[in-house]
Amino acid sequence: MNLDTRTGLMWQKCSLGLMGATVSSICDVGVIQMHTWLTALKAANADTGYGYSDWRLPNVNELASLIDTACFSPAINETLFPATSNNDYWTSTPFNTDVNYVYFLQGDIASISNNRLKNLAKNVRLVRGLQ
Repeated sequence: MNLDTRTGLMWQKCSLGLMGATVSSICDVGVIQMHTWLTALKAANADTGYGYSDWRLPNVNELASLIDTACFSPAINETLFPATSNNDYWTSTPFNTDVNYVYFLQGDIASISNNRLKNLAKNVRLVRGLQ
């Protein structure tokens, strides 16, 4: 897991579906799971990684805080988040003018967008508040 004291968030180091074979390994076991928005919300609610049961999808601002403009394809620092896909990642934030769309991170170009339907499959990275 990664602790971000600047934002007060704890992030799962691996995309949903991956894990490390040991505490020090780098997301080298499993396969990244792609989910529709609804199944991503359900998977987050069911996740008990690192002994916590309050994981959730990040909102648009939280996920945007992971963008590293020095990185490209993926746009997230792989030293902190190894084996990150360069595909899209869901946020929990619905697009305010059309309930069929949700904001997501375009993993290859460091951009937040809203032009994808909820029923498309995307990657998931979970977050929780530090307590």
